[in-house]
Amino acid sequence: MKKKIVIILAIFTFVFTFACLTVNAQENNGSKDGIVIAVGTMLFDGSLDPIKGGMSYGYSVTNSALLKVAPNSGYIGDLAKEWSISSDSLRYTFLLREGVKFSDGSDLTADDVVFTYETVKANQASNGNVDLAKLASAKAIDAHTVEW
Repeated sequence: MKKKIVIILAIFTFVFTFACLTVNAQENNGSKDGIVIAVGTMLFDGSLDPIKGGMSYGYSVTNSALLKVAPNSGYIGDLAKEWSISSDSLRYTFLLREGVKFSDGSDLTADDVVFTYETVKANQASNGNVDLAKLASAKAIDAHTVEW
């Protein structure tokens, strides 16, 4: 298993480095003379922005979700440690894990989750991957609890 992971990481590193070198050579040279080779596509081609659907692809290397799908097709918590659905299935409540940090060291809070969902909903025209049109509202109950 470790050997497969190392091989996959090596291939990813090679392709990413080669793509960067090609872009760098084009920018520095400014000339259209020469040969440019492009291999595959960018793995994260414009999709890291959650407004454009980045969260829908499940790139767990860069993005975390409230829940993720377990091998048995059930759900397990990712950013959420607990969640509940009301008996009428109209209210969803998520309790976030504490101690989750952004890359700048700031804490993840319920306000951050609300901001993300409200921003995606307000920009539905830019996102063909996630439809939040029926989301009535998202609100932070406290620092670690979000409710829809």
